[in-house]
Amino acid sequence: MIDLKHVDSSWTLFLDRDGVINHEKHQDYIHTWSEFKFYDGVKEAIKIFAKIFKYIIVVTNQRGIGKGLTKLVDLKEIHDNMTTHIVQSGGRIDAIYYCPDLNNDSLNRKPNIGMALQAKNDFPGMDLKNHYGR
Repeated sequence: MIDLKHVDSSWTLFLDRDGVINHEKHQDYIHTWSEFKFYDGVKEAIKIFAKIFKYIIVVTNQRGIGKGLTKLVDLKEIHDNMTTHIVQSGGRIDAIYYCPDLNNDSLNRKPNIGMALQAKNDFPGMDLKNHYGR
């Protein structure tokens, strides 16, 4: 659990997508927007976090892309719609990074640091010492 008393507006919140923002599919991937289902309370929580954190970044492993099971156009639609729903609820997502790599040793594949480094590159004001990940 985040102790928000120790967080200020210089912090970055890193969120995973599947299993944190939306329900995962058992032994499968979310391939299309119609399969994407927000967890109850997530949009409201992100609205609260948007007032606290400087950046809210989604990082997500997407092996389905790498395996050719999920189409890139569908992933874009999922992320666009997810962001739209969050914004309509008063929240925000500053960026979404995904890793299609199949190899667990990939720098970009969570829990490795590649996507966080991409975010730092895109948001030079980001201080990776002040972050929370979920």
